[in-house]
Amino acid sequence: MGKASDQPIPDGLTGFVEATPTFSRKTPAMKPLGLFATFGSAIAAGFGLLLVASNPPPQTYEQYATEELAAYLKEEACANVSESFGGFLVRYCRSAVDSGRPQLRELIVQTTQRHNYLFFSVYETNLAFGPVFAIRAQTLGILQHFFILDIEER
Repeated sequence: MGKASDQPIPDGLTGFVEATPTFSRKTPAMKPLGLFATFGSAIAAGFGLLLVASNPPPQTYEQYATEELAAYLKEEACANVSESFGGFLVRYCRSAVDSGRPQLRELIVQTTQRHNYLFFSVYETNLAFGPVFAIRAQTLGILQHFFILDIEER
């Protein structure tokens, strides 16, 4: 018995056989819209992974907040100390801030709450130094950087 193509085609089916599409093994070229969608999706996924990987951890925030608080205390609080004694108290205040950095960091650790949104974090810190000084700060952590969103002194 021969191949199927060797057999005669019945008269009523000749038009059907000619209209049947042939399939090739070649892959059709991607349409431009599909190509842009593919690259766009890849870029968005890559950027998302970058954001997730660069969401700063709490330890990085603690270091940042300690530096910012120390600088603030030295510039603002120590500047308000009396200039009596030839500036001795101002220098002592700044020295006390520098030597007290570990305690400042521990205070920040105890008074900060982190809201982790996977791609970024928002840190809320509520510091109070008795009835004399209190500060509330909201800070955005993204791409290994910090940006103060809101700061309120009381």
